[in-house]
Amino acid sequence: MTRPIAPEDLFRFRFIVAADLAADGTKVVFAQTRIEPGEEEDDDEVEHTDLHLLDVESGETRRLTYNDSTNSAPAISPDGSSVAFMSSRTEKPQLWLLPLGGGEPRKLTDLAQGVGGGPVWSHDGSKIAFTAGPPEERKPERPYRVDRTMWRFDGMGLLDDAIQDVYVLDVADVAAEPKRLTEDRFMNSQPKWNADGQSLVYVASHDPDSHVFASRLRRVDLEGTITDLTAPDGFVVSHAPLSDGRVAYVLDFEQDKVVGSRGSLYVLDPATGATTRRGADIEGHIEGHIQGDNPGTRIGLGQLLLSDGDRDAIVPVQTGGEKALVRVTLDGDESHSVVAGGTRVCLPVAARGQKVLLAAFGFTAPGDLYLVDLDTGEEHRLTRANEDLLAELDLPTVIPLHFEGIDGAPVEGWFMQAAGAETPLPTLLNIHGGPTPRGARSSASTT
Repeated sequence: MTRPIAPEDLFRFRFIVAADLAADGTKVVFAQTRIEPGEEEDDDEVEHTDLHLLDVESGETRRLTYNDSTNSAPAISPDGSSVAFMSSRTEKPQLWLLPLGGGEPRKLTDLAQGVGGGPVWSHDGSKIAFTAGPPEERKPERPYRVDRTMWRFDGMGLLDDAIQDVYVLDVADVAAEPKRLTEDRFMNSQPKWNADGQSLVYVASHDPDSHVFASRLRRVDLEGTITDLTAPDGFVVSHAPLSDGRVAYVLDFEQDKVVGSRGSLYVLDPATGATTRRGADIEGHIEGHIQGDNPGTRIGLGQLLLSDGDRDAIVPVQTGGEKALVRVTLDGDESHSVVAGGTRVCLPVAARGQKVLLAAFGFTAPGDLYLVDLDTGEEHRLTRANEDLLAELDLPTVIPLHFEGIDGAPVEGWFMQAAGAETPLPTLLNIHGGPTPRGARSSASTT
């Protein structure tokens, strides 16, 4: 017999917040949250994140980390023998390396400000790229001179305290210190290795000399030489270097376009500067944003997947309240096909050969991992993180709503009716965002 959801049930949910697929497609390492109750009745609950190893064929799962901390951003080494990850088991988050065959993790970094993003393995498994903040922490009690055009940002605070630089670490040399490749007061993120292993492509945003919120693609070699690949003409959502030296990337909030215009998939040839737009025949919004209500809905952010020998890109495409993964050809005639879709939100996690790891969630499904075989189209569900809990609950009924805006544009909405509830029900409407005048670069908000 099922029952209504109770407040204490919220602390039983488990959310998969990060994952990676081994190069041979046989195993997955994922990060999953858990909440520990306080020792005393009045103590707050504490959330932790643990790593788990999943065997794709058998479905068996083994927990890898047991300390009460946040262990996240797993990245399996190219040879499948170990996993690099971020952990808060020390005062500041650092990188660690754990052998998947058993053994204790080895600490890779010991930076004063900790690690902010990564790790990202080089193709040969010899190096790891990551991002980290300023080497020294600013003392808040000391005077601070502001010389940035945009000096603070929502969710970040003071930008000079939040900016990230790209670092590289030699994994084999246990005595090696991380090498800092950028030092320019930009917010540098999403480092991805070029095929030659001698340079990385990354996103640079929050220009200290500009008030425009835009980002650009840059390349940095292992000596720290930086080259601009694109102009700051929008917001780079995701990117992926191709094996032939080109770069595929998704650009949103493009200059001279109305806010809300669909993002675009481009292929850039750094040798010539030529840029080609792909996926123009796709209906829906490439990388369209759907705001989730749990930590697991952020998985896959910044991931642009490649398949079929880098001939195709796999991008999320939003249509209404659904988000599918769509495979787009990067050369020749326009062509695309749906990799995973349906009445849900699908998010890209990793692609290895013809195997694609994705996460998917819905109105009453908090999120799980799935593996798709591109050759056969077969989809295999890998996790059932909340199956037992959901089976106990009376889940709401989702009722789709369709109506027209003042200009005749179709608008879609949803009403989640609690089990046993009788309509009509009292309702609060929170109006936020818009209207956006034609040609405007930002939207007004009312509440």
